Amino acid sequence: GRACDRRRGGGAAAGYALTLTGKRPAFVTAMQRLANQNLAEMEPPAWAVWLFYSHPPLIERIQRGETFAP
Repeated sequence: GRACDRRRGGGAAAGYALTLTGKRPAFVTAMQRLANQNLAEMEPPAWAVWLFYSHPPLIERIQRGETFAP
């Protein structure tokens, strides 16, 4: 569905940002701050991601930042 397509785009956007800036630690810190400020749930249930999320969950974005290699 459309939410799934948008999540893929959100993952691509994160990869682009990481490639462009090369600042993995800053990316990871920003994602952790979002979670700590309760602006997004760190590990939402899979059904909620499928139904409501337009971007990958924070835990997936943090993992991508930690393992990203340009």
